[in-house]
Amino acid sequence: MVSFFMVGSEMVRWEITSLGQDVCRLMITHGNGTIVEYFRSAAQALDRQKEIEALFLEARGAASFSPS
Repeated sequence: MVSFFMVGSEMVRWEITSLGQDVCRLMITHGNGTIVEYFRSAAQALDRQKEIEALFLEARGAASFSPS
């Protein structure tokens, strides 16, 4: 699963990849580097992606953003 979100004028790309039974990788690529985390399910990785997206947006002044 691959998608992106915009933080101001910066595009932040995220990807969730299944690496086998019970292992998923979340990779978030942004202007300052890449964040990589591992989870037991895609649902857990997606929840974490939402948390990280909220943190990026909050850091850029979108404090009212709340992931659902």
